[in-house]
Amino acid sequence: MTLQVDELLELLRKANLLESKTTDIQLEEIVNMVEKYYAPETTLKAKLEQEKFDSYIAANPMLKRANQEAAARKQRQEEARKRAEQRKLEAEGDSQGEE
Repeated sequence: MTLQVDELLELLRKANLLESKTTDIQLEEIVNMVEKYYAPETTLKAKLEQEKFDSYIAANPMLKRANQEAAARKQRQEEARKRAEQRKLEAEGDSQGEE
């Protein structure tokens, strides 16, 4: 017999064991229990381990470069905006000097 996670949660709610005023069991605790016995290698905690993150980055090297390129593009746009602003101020200064 297999029990889906949503069915388990509904059973616990109906039995007033989850999200009830008379019990201390929280949804987070139920999720942790289910993850522990369901598939320990796919739990959120396991996915967030530094070693797995490092291997993910190593397997996807373009991620870092893409982030660097986006930051460089943003900086170039900001510099171009500042140069345009400076030219505008200079042009306004020249036109006021002629008057």
